[in-house]
Amino acid sequence: MRRLTILLAVLTITALAGNAALTAAAPRDISATTDMVGSPQTGLVPVGEPMTDNDPFPEEWNFPVTGFDQALYTVGVCAVGNEMWVTSGGGGSYSAVISVYSLPGRDSITRINQPISTTGWGMRDMTWHPTLDEVYSTGGADGARRLQIMDGTSRTLKSQVTIPSPAPVTLRLMALDGDDSLYTSNFNNNPTKFSPVAPHGPRAFNFNQPTDHSMYGAAIDIAGGYLWNYNETPTVGPKLVRHDFPAMTNRQVYPVTGATKYGGGASMWGNEFLLVLDQNDPADIVRCLRVGGTPNAADVGVSTILAPTGSIAPGNVTPRVTIRNFGTDPQSNIPVHIVIDDGGTPVYTANLTHPGPLAPGASADVSFSPDWNAPQGSFGVTSWTLLAGDENPANDTARGTVNVTALAWE
Repeated sequence: MRRLTILLAVLTITALAGNAALTAAAPRDISATTDMVGSPQTGLVPVGEPMTDNDPFPEEWNFPVTGFDQALYTVGVCAVGNEMWVTSGGGGSYSAVISVYSLPGRDSITRINQPISTTGWGMRDMTWHPTLDEVYSTGGADGARRLQIMDGTSRTLKSQVTIPSPAPVTLRLMALDGDDSLYTSNFNNNPTKFSPVAPHGPRAFNFNQPTDHSMYGAAIDIAGGYLWNYNETPTVGPKLVRHDFPAMTNRQVYPVTGATKYGGGASMWGNEFLLVLDQNDPADIVRCLRVGGTPNAADVGVSTILAPTGSIAPGNVTPRVTIRNFGTDPQSNIPVHIVIDDGGTPVYTANLTHPGPLAPGASADVSFSPDWNAPQGSFGVTSWTLLAGDENPANDTARGTVNVTALAWE
C-alpha cells in the first residue's frame, strides 16, 4: 500500500507567555516590536468542540502533478512569486526532487534534486518570504529539527539550521506570519512557532485542531487574517481548517471538493487563492481554491479535463472538459478550445461555443468533435475558455496528460 495514514491525537499545548525581546544579527529585526514568537494565546476554542462542515470553497483550477515515479509521495506545494514548487520523496532510494511550474499557466519549468536529501522523504511543506525571497522548508530529513532556507530565484540552498526544543523532531508543516515567525508541527506533535534566525526563540503554539484531525500543511493569509491547515481525517479524507489569526479564537472546517485520500502541503498564492496538495494516489493533484477577494462579474474557465486523461487504450476518444462560471453574472456563448500535443507539437485541435446560459457558480460538461484517434504514446492536453471581457484569465486554462497504451488500466 503506497500510503500509510498515521492518525495521532491532538496534543494540547498552552502557549508560553512572554514579552522578552529577542536579539539577532542583521538583516532581520526580531525585536519584541515586530516578532510574534513570544506572544501569548488567549480565548482559544476548546479543542474537543464538535465541528460542522461549512460549504466548500470554489475551486479555480486543479492540476494533476505528472511525471513522478508513482512510488514517490508528492508532499509539498508552495507559491514562490510567479512559480509553483512541488516536492516529492518516498523513502528508500527514490530521489527527492522539486518540480517547478509557472503561475498562473502551470507550464513545467524545471525539475531539480533537493539540495540536502536526494533520497528519503526530503522536503515536505514549504513557505515563501516575498521580501527576502527565501523559501523555508522542513529541512530535508526526519529526526533532525532542521530548517532549510533556499533562494527563491536561484533555487539553491542558502543555509540550514537546527531549531531547539520544543520544536518537533520532524518539522512536517510550515507557515510564515508575514513578518519573521515560522509555525510548524509534526502532525499534531510539538506545535511550535520560532524565528528562522538564532536564537530562534521557539515557543509552544496551539494550532487548536479538532480531535480527529492530523495536520499535513499550513498557510497564513495576512490580508484576510486567517491561518489555514490542510488536515487528514480518519474516514472522510482531507479537510481545511480556518482560524482567525493571530487570535486563534474562531475555528471553521471546510471539505475540499474532489479530495478523497490524503492531504499534503498548503500555500497562499496572493491574497485570494489557497493552493493545497491532494495526495489522491496515484493522481496527485494541486487544487487552487478561492478563499478571499471579491468574485469578478465575468469570469469563466475550464475547471477539469474529463477526457482524454489518465491511461487509455489506442483508438477513438471524444475529448470532453468541464467549464465553470466563477463569476457573479450569467454567461452565454462561451468559446472553448482544446489542444492535444506530442512533445509540444499539436496532434489534435478543436473548438466550440457553449451556448449557455451558465449561471453563477454552475458548471457544464462539453464535448468536442471530431473524436481523436489516439495512437500509443504520451500526450499533453490543454483546454481553455476565451470569453470576451473575462476579468480573471488566470483560471481560464486546465492542463493534463494522457498515456495511450496497448493495455489500459484504471
